[in-house]
Amino acid sequence: MLLGIFIQKNKYYKEPKIRNTLFQAFSPNADVVMIGDSITEGGIWNEIFTEIRVANRGIGGDRADDILLRMDPIFAVNAQKAFIMVGINDIYEGESIENIFKNYKNIVQQLRIRVQKVFIQSTIECSISKCGNKIEKIRELNKKLKLYAEEQIINYIDINVGLTSEKQGLLSDYTSDGVHLNGKGYLIWSQKISPYVYSK
Repeated sequence: MLLGIFIQKNKYYKEPKIRNTLFQAFSPNADVVMIGDSITEGGIWNEIFTEIRVANRGIGGDRADDILLRMDPIFAVNAQKAFIMVGINDIYEGESIENIFKNYKNIVQQLRIRVQKVFIQSTIECSISKCGNKIEKIRELNKKLKLYAEEQIINYIDINVGLTSEKQGLLSDYTSDGVHLNGKGYLIWSQKISPYVYSK
């Protein structure tokens, strides 16, 4: 079991995560808010995008339904742009794609009311050698997210291009454990979203 990305089912509800209590206590204004699980949390976004204020609202182990419980600290930073990526923990815990997608849409709909621009990022694939056929569920989720973004006229950013391959999933050059990104992986990710981060 990987450190930081997996949690006991419903643990969030029993014991609030320390990181979220920090978000509740400290919510300085930001231009951009990054929303997600440990993969988002692992990015040093203020050092990646040095010319703007970025709030990192990633929490290790979070599922889409966990994020729905902590929308207030996300809104509190008053960001103009929100970038969201979540789903792998849901899939590892056996949640159906239908429920993941429903919760994801709920998050996006709430964000669109409070944030000027919302960006849906593809859920990053895992290495097939690590997660086996779970990658098919990730790809299924991403297809739904892309179609939803097109229907709703929301920017969809495919982070997997350059990070993954059809046969291997997440490439070994960009990960140390088959799920989380290393520095090279975050460099690819940041290059993908940079034009959207800095656009007017």
